[in-house]
Amino acid sequence: MPLDPLPSAPLHSSGVEEPTVGDDIALVAGPNADPKADVETYVGLDIRKRFEIYSYRHAAALLASSFKVEFAELQEALNGFRVTTREIAMPGGNESLIPKKLTAVLRPKNWVETRVQGDLSIRLQRTFKKTSGKVTEERTEDALRYENFIDGHKIDYVKGQH
Repeated sequence: MPLDPLPSAPLHSSGVEEPTVGDDIALVAGPNADPKADVETYVGLDIRKRFEIYSYRHAAALLASSFKVEFAELQEALNGFRVTTREIAMPGGNESLIPKKLTAVLRPKNWVETRVQGDLSIRLQRTFKKTSGKVTEERTEDALRYENFIDGHKIDYVKGQH
């Protein structure tokens, strides 16, 4: 059974659809994205033909130069990755077939799911000046700590200690 086409979003002056209110997927690179030429330098043409690839803060250049093995593995996984309309329409429960396909390629190469957690430490430093005939300084420091201040953010595929 064919899927109904998605409603069309308004077109930007560049001819690219603009996201509508409530969309959570950008259809164009954000204003802080690296130039398209940077992505073209590092990401293979086959991948760029099938996926919209954006780089921010020179991520493509950093991956390509500092994490060569990991970047090659990601590109290899994307080169072999195909998604069908049927897979998109299938209910997935906890995990649909689409991420399972990536998992089958990346997990054997030691890409793992990681949970980001962080504590917040705050130091309060105070300086008091007392005058009783002469000026003196007294400093105090208090520390506050909030355990699990950031908790629960998962990243599906992480490799190494980077």
